[in-house]
Amino acid sequence: MKRLLVILALTTLCTNLSAQSLKIGGKAPKTDSFEWLTEPPTEKKRTTLVEFFHSSNDVCTGRITTLCQLAEQHTDSLNVIVVVRGDDSRGLKILAENSGNYYVAQLSARTLRSMGVRYVPYAYVTCPKRRTLWCGNPLFLEHETLKILISDGKYYDRPLRKAASGRTRR
Repeated sequence: MKRLLVILALTTLCTNLSAQSLKIGGKAPKTDSFEWLTEPPTEKKRTTLVEFFHSSNDVCTGRITTLCQLAEQHTDSLNVIVVVRGDDSRGLKILAENSGNYYVAQLSARTLRSMGVRYVPYAYVTCPKRRTLWCGNPLFLEHETLKILISDGKYYDRPLRKAASGRTRR
């Protein structure tokens, strides 16, 4: 009986500690539903970097200059979108001061939870057809990896193949 309780407690704990819900190759949420604080990106046929921001996190505030640089370096091939929670007034001020290079969107805490975002900093990169190419902590997104994702966008633009089944037809 004790073993059963321990197993139930561990499975409950493991399911509650899952990270984000985006999967590589899966569809990312539509950015059309975002509440835009700047003009939304007009060019949608680009690779898109979406980063979630909160002003209480020092890593997030330190990434603003990096995001500006990324947006400047890849103006023709990358949309940089920064998403902030609606109740983060300090974050809105910080992003408004630097919003010349990237797009800013605002979401409610409930919408973020429904998207599966549970911690910041968090980012994901999508191809023009909204397939997730990369997701995770943006500190681990190296500049070289981002260059590859941008330059090989046509490769990732193709539909994913379905996995082959274990059975073979004759």
